[in-house]
Amino acid sequence: GKKSNTTEQDDKLEMPSAQKSASFIEDPQQHYGAAYNQIEMLDGINLHQANYMGKGMIIAVLDAGFPKVNTLSVFDSLHSNNRLISTWDFVSQNDTVFDDHPHGQLVLSTMASYSPGIMVGTAPEASYILLRTEDAGTEFPIEEDYWVAGAEYADSAGADVINSSLGYTTFLDNDLDHSYSDLDGNTTHAAIGADFAASKGILVVNSAGNSGSSAWTYIGTPADGDSVLAIGAVDPDGNYASFSSIGPSFDGDIKPNVCAQGQLAAIINEAGNPVFGNGTSFASPILAGMAACLWQAYPEMTNMEIFRAIEKSAHKYTNPDDFFGYGIPNFAMANLILSGYVPDNLDESELLPVFPNPFSNQISGAFYSSAAQEYEIRLINNLGQTLDRIEGTAAKTSPVPFQFNGLEYLMEGVYFIQVEADSGKYTKKMVKTKP
Repeated sequence: GKKSNTTEQDDKLEMPSAQKSASFIEDPQQHYGAAYNQIEMLDGINLHQANYMGKGMIIAVLDAGFPKVNTLSVFDSLHSNNRLISTWDFVSQNDTVFDDHPHGQLVLSTMASYSPGIMVGTAPEASYILLRTEDAGTEFPIEEDYWVAGAEYADSAGADVINSSLGYTTFLDNDLDHSYSDLDGNTTHAAIGADFAASKGILVVNSAGNSGSSAWTYIGTPADGDSVLAIGAVDPDGNYASFSSIGPSFDGDIKPNVCAQGQLAAIINEAGNPVFGNGTSFASPILAGMAACLWQAYPEMTNMEIFRAIEKSAHKYTNPDDFFGYGIPNFAMANLILSGYVPDNLDESELLPVFPNPFSNQISGAFYSSAAQEYEIRLINNLGQTLDRIEGTAAKTSPVPFQFNGLEYLMEGVYFIQVEADSGKYTKKMVKTKP
């Protein structure tokens, strides 16, 4: 398939959470190193700081090879914690995947790297299955069959998420090429297999492709699958990356579904150094890793509930298009959506959604900041006394999630959540009941 990258330009082991929290709460930019921007863009740091880093989740990576994953120090924690579950090469029919094309190693690095200060990926505590389904040297339809076999293997091994930074449109024998009409989500072997994997409960995440500025502009397959979360690419500022393949699918589905950073995305090269690469190949795993962290927080949810929450959290959800799809997801918002908050038009009353109300032992909420500004969120009793406070700096038009925990001790009665920011003061009345 088209491997969706267009160009490439120390405590390594996992620490207990208590030790780990200090660096990335005090200075996330330093902690994440080269990967900071691509994770911050998705508001993913919020999930990590709540200790959702993919632990217990299994991500199967279907790709063209994973050289040096067994030796590079950024993957040390993967081995020392026995989180590399299994490997298989469907092209060569053996279990050796630490050779062949390095594309899969670059892809994996956006999720599994754990080298604080150098690069930390989007799912640094997840477990991984590495599957070679792609023969990088050729391009024939049999690779779609390898892909389906890989997805079947992933299902049998208990994978929660598949990341596939692969796509199929044209082949070395042009008589075998797909036409745009094939990309209706129900025709190609890869799309049928991907949707079948989704029907088995796997969240299938696939790169949209890099044909945006070529004669064939459309997404590849299996990104056209109805139940496949197809990922387009944006640049470091969140603008559409000109190479990112566009939609819709032939049957009119919005594709890509969402976007993540795929232009100047941080990856670890074969020498073990952070470099920057371009391609929806990198946007896809950056997002797949965050999706695994989100699902870790809501294990009772289905793959499609996670899928829809990611779409709903995206910045163009009410106004999707063929370039961004629903846009850039916000994983703090997706977290709120899954916890029961339904975002409406953000009028004054929606700038500070809080729940549950009445509350017993905790209050969760979000402050929707209209500008980049300092804020203070306070829990106040009916005498006007501040019981707890959270301070910080909000990004423009980005929800600031917050939580007050351990409130069992409070008397029953009326309390207030109050936000003070440059843009104004916002207050919500809360009622405390017995736990």
